[in-house]
Amino acid sequence: QQYYQKVRKRIKEMTQTLKQLLKSITEKDEHKRSPGYRKLSPSLKKAVDEIMGQLVKSPFKVMKDLKK
Repeated sequence: QQYYQKVRKRIKEMTQTLKQLLKSITEKDEHKRSPGYRKLSPSLKKAVDEIMGQLVKSPFKVMKDLKK
């Protein structure tokens, strides 16, 4: 039971973090304007674009799929 309480708490924290991230992104593809994004290799840029696209569609699923 204690394990499940920790898991629920962590999921709640991740969901709140995702909501804050989504609020900070006001325009589509805004992440592409960042200096860090510009320095990435083309394959990493593609990966970031895919994650951001999925994040907009279903943020909880993205967090569930990411490895710790």
